[in-house]
Amino acid sequence: LFLDFDSTIAISDAFRILPTAAYASPRINPFLPGWDHYKFLYHQSYDFASGFHPANRTVAEELAFQHDLLLRKAEEDHFNRIKESGMFDTIEEPMLLEHAEGIRFRKGFWELAKEAKRRGVKVSVMSRNLSTRWLRHVLRVHDPEDLSEEMPIYALEVLPDGLLKPGKQGMDRPRLDMHSGDDKRNVIREMKEKGTEVVFVGDANSDLPPVLMEPAVLGVAA
Repeated sequence: LFLDFDSTIAISDAFRILPTAAYASPRINPFLPGWDHYKFLYHQSYDFASGFHPANRTVAEELAFQHDLLLRKAEEDHFNRIKESGMFDTIEEPMLLEHAEGIRFRKGFWELAKEAKRRGVKVSVMSRNLSTRWLRHVLRVHDPEDLSEEMPIYALEVLPDGLLKPGKQGMDRPRLDMHSGDDKRNVIREMKEKGTEVVFVGDANSDLPPVLMEPAVLGVAA
């Protein structure tokens, strides 16, 4: 069972909260541009890529947009700008803990995780979030029974090494290529090539490719 994180597992935006925590650091570089600067550059690139596609897209047209190399470049450039900015160089674990505590989870998620464990179903997290370690940290903060320690997490990684306690060996699976729905498809494809049946649940348009273009047993994007 593969689950997206933001707006699927969590109803708070962990993606947005991570840079909020970084800017709250008292030691952050005072010359660092504000977060709105990075958002503006991203939306500028996103809108440029979107301009080559219909405004009100059918499912087929949305899949074509999600596969567009210009969109992929917008996502990659956004991540690289953030990583290279140094905004996370001064953040400390207590600040991340404080912000992680405020993230709200979808009702029933931990019950789902517990029942999946009882049935021998592996629950994995697959997200375009900025950090595998951050997602592990957030899960740990809210985990009632150490259920998340057995969950593989596939995401990008923007946080410095050693800042947060890693997951169990092999459970943190940061990837350089987790910028698009096509990248999520690739993870599912890798699992299927190993003979693993996959159910994927997501919430965004970027979750349509792994739902509709890869023969998962079941896919849900709502």
